[in-house]
Amino acid sequence: MKKTLSAFLIFLSITAYSQTQPINTITWISGSLGGLRFYGDQVNFNFGNYESFKKYYLTKDTLVMIDDYTTSADNFKDRHVDLFKFLIIQSDAQSLTLIPVNANAKKIADTPSYNFKDIKHIEDRGIKFTRLHLKAGPCYGTCPILDVDIDNKGVYYLKGEKYTEPYNGYFKGKLNADQLDSLNYFIQHSEVEKLQGWKQKMVVMDTPPYYLTIYYNRKKLKVQTNYPPMNISDLINFILQSYKKVALLPDPEKREFDEGPYEPF
Repeated sequence: MKKTLSAFLIFLSITAYSQTQPINTITWISGSLGGLRFYGDQVNFNFGNYESFKKYYLTKDTLVMIDDYTTSADNFKDRHVDLFKFLIIQSDAQSLTLIPVNANAKKIADTPSYNFKDIKHIEDRGIKFTRLHLKAGPCYGTCPILDVDIDNKGVYYLKGEKYTEPYNGYFKGKLNADQLDSLNYFIQHSEVEKLQGWKQKMVVMDTPPYYLTIYYNRKKLKVQTNYPPMNISDLINFILQSYKKVALLPDPEKREFDEGPYEPF
């Protein structure tokens, strides 16, 4: 087995399920925009047509995800444990290659192997955005319902409809230099070009719909999702939280932005 694998296992500091140690949140993105993100002793994964959170552990050269559950099929009497095994065939600080090796893993996989890169090392500085717009719709809870529009100078518009207190209505502000740098960072680490033509494959209930439009390099990207792929989850979260961090004043013009029609979910 390659030395890089041993280094990777030491890096993760995990030897068994009962001894799993927290990992700094690492997001791995595949060439097909699949995702793998570690949170302590859990892993959130998206392999194209299946997404879930599961416990995990490493044994020798294999990543094992665990589904521990009960079911109504036996009136919730018995505990069931399913294992999803992925062989680690290449790994280092920047990249990770996995192959599904048991029946459960192959069932959720949509490709024979997954080649991931740490999202921190995915960057396209050639992406220069002109303007972006995010519309966030309702959920069954208190998800903020809003429209945010930002241009490449940091000029910022908010239309807060619900759960955006104290900013209900039309407001205007400007990102500071650090905020604008952060926005550019998230855009340039979002695999913008690969998102052209992307469509959500999964049906997800009770999550707010997001309609993201980015104008960049004389192109236009439109993404509609109620479960953002991991490569843009940080970008969407940054925009969603931005109205809490930008100095805003009422916008007397009550500016509206029409980004065109979106397909219904």
